[in-house]
Amino acid sequence: MPPLPPRSARREASSWGYPSPLGTAFIRDSRIRERRTGTTNAMPPKNRPPTAPGEMLLEEFLKPRGVTQVELASRMGVPIQRVNTIVNGKRGVTAETAILLA
Repeated sequence: MPPLPPRSARREASSWGYPSPLGTAFIRDSRIRERRTGTTNAMPPKNRPPTAPGEMLLEEFLKPRGVTQVELASRMGVPIQRVNTIVNGKRGVTAETAILLA
């Protein structure tokens, strides 16, 4: 990463009307992201329900790796019902289960 220009050169006005300490690079990156995605905000929408831990476990870890719930439970040393109820969204992930999943 190249060094920042002197502080006096970085005091250009941003599109928000106040000086940007990062210069125009931050503004340019924001505009590129806006053109690419069609939005100015890359954050997820605030009106959607939170994703359940079991859904994340199933979709992001079990399915891609081809691991079944039974296999995961036996590797963790917990009852199959615990993994199944987490995946089905009927149980949350306790601290103990989180440590076993890590």
